[in-house]
Amino acid sequence: MKWCLLRQLGIPHQKIQEFHLHKDKHYLIQTGGYVYSINQADDSAVKDKTWVASNFMFEGGQKANSVGGWNFAISSSSNHPEEAWEVIKWFTSVENQKEMLINGGYAGTQLEIYSDEEVIKAAPYLEEYTKVFEDASVRPSHPQYSKLSDIAQSHIHQALSGDLSPQEALDGLAEELENLE
Repeated sequence: MKWCLLRQLGIPHQKIQEFHLHKDKHYLIQTGGYVYSINQADDSAVKDKTWVASNFMFEGGQKANSVGGWNFAISSSSNHPEEAWEVIKWFTSVENQKEMLINGGYAGTQLEIYSDEEVIKAAPYLEEYTKVFEDASVRPSHPQYSKLSDIAQSHIHQALSGDLSPQEALDGLAEELENLE
């Protein structure tokens, strides 16, 4: 998971979680690098005010950047498995992933694109972005993962914004998760 750190309002994204730091407003967005590309548009209110960073950790803690997301698969009941495989190869080709990163900010799995000069120019955050793999972990598997994630984000936001103490937020999170069906 990556966090874009913002200093102004106006970002075109729905997952803004505000918190205060040193009397200045900052924003954390749990998302991928594509938001950086959107924020760099000429008409963006946050152009040149956005960055991508690895997750933070608390003293004595351990970082845990979650990786993964867009996966490809071929259904066992597909009538066109060969064609589906060709589409997957196209999406995961070096050329296509380079194009998607330069023009859309979508980071791919072909590691060689991360050292390409044209790619680095379009996405200067990549050096920081690739650090997430140093502390990577797989997202927890849970049938209600989306709901669990929303609940956790709400409590984390309340702790970061000072609405609750960290202990109060953790206690509330634990209570809600115990009742999660």
